[in-house]
Amino acid sequence: MKKVIGLAALAVISTAAQAEMAMPKIYGKLTKNYMHVDQESSFNRKSTPGLVDTDNSESRLGAKGHYEINSSLTAKYSLELGLNSAANNDGTGTSGRIRIRLAKIDMVSKFGTLTLGQDYTADSLSMLKVDTFSGTVASGVGADYAAYVAGTQSGIGFKYRSRKDQVKYATPVFAGVQYTVSVDKNDNRSNNPAATSPEVYAPTYTTHLLSFDKKMDAMTLRLQSSLTHWAQASTGDNSNLHFGTVLGFGNLTFKAGWSKEENESVNSVSTNTDETTRMTLGFTYGMGDHTARLAYYASEKDAKTSTATTTTEDTQISAGYEYAFHKNVSMNTIVSLLEHTDSSHTATNIKNNEATVVSVGAVVKF
Repeated sequence: MKKVIGLAALAVISTAAQAEMAMPKIYGKLTKNYMHVDQESSFNRKSTPGLVDTDNSESRLGAKGHYEINSSLTAKYSLELGLNSAANNDGTGTSGRIRIRLAKIDMVSKFGTLTLGQDYTADSLSMLKVDTFSGTVASGVGADYAAYVAGTQSGIGFKYRSRKDQVKYATPVFAGVQYTVSVDKNDNRSNNPAATSPEVYAPTYTTHLLSFDKKMDAMTLRLQSSLTHWAQASTGDNSNLHFGTVLGFGNLTFKAGWSKEENESVNSVSTNTDETTRMTLGFTYGMGDHTARLAYYASEKDAKTSTATTTTEDTQISAGYEYAFHKNVSMNTIVSLLEHTDSSHTATNIKNNEATVVSVGAVVKF
């Protein structure tokens, strides 16, 4: 009897030890680019930022895994660091060389997925799905060109809020349809207990996403629509409405997106409003190890006051080629033509800008 109990105890200890030794999946990505910027026609200069990371999709190192609590509930987790060796180490913890990209827990059941922690907002990944150059310096996120090309604005293709600490819920998929909602404070959790009025509190962002995915033989279709709303007493109601589609047929993929952002009481002035319209349109053709991309991005912002309206327009045309040496190793070359026009441009106050950007990049995943 003692032997049986001893063997049972040994089996329990062995099983527990094995559970403790189960390691999460370690993954990562390295992405580097060499860029050349020509702005001779606007600023009479050419520049080479040199070797830079991809700000739009930086190098990273992460770990993820899951734990089955019972037959109907699974807990998943992800912890991911962004590693951008080309960024300035400014000590803020958010935009320096090392920062947290993901730190989340997903509770998955037949009733859907509840997410707690830093993750992509309800529609951020959907924005990237309609971005032809997602993951490269030419992405519609626009962070790379805004950093290295004078007079260029970020967010040219869509409003991208990336990852935030949030509460998010996604329903199960019914006939290809899924609804997702997220609520966050835009990583500004100010809640001063001595405040006498609510306008000093950080606004709450609520994002709703409705998506539809369908596969029909060789054709795939995705339709998506999202609405983000945020407000506080000093700035009024603000919103961003988005529509997008992805249509794939064989080796050819078509992507398109349109959105409109409206901001009221800009700078706490009730008569000041901003309206920004953004759009993206692109094609991808892949054959074996070769992939070609062509895309057009545009944005138009009308900043209105009680006496005047200032209009700024940005356009980007990008063409690129990618060769995959391996499923985890690739190189790309991209040429982009950028143009920025500002209605307040004068001969002594130069605002208009044209630029040509050429880049060669490499990506290694593991």
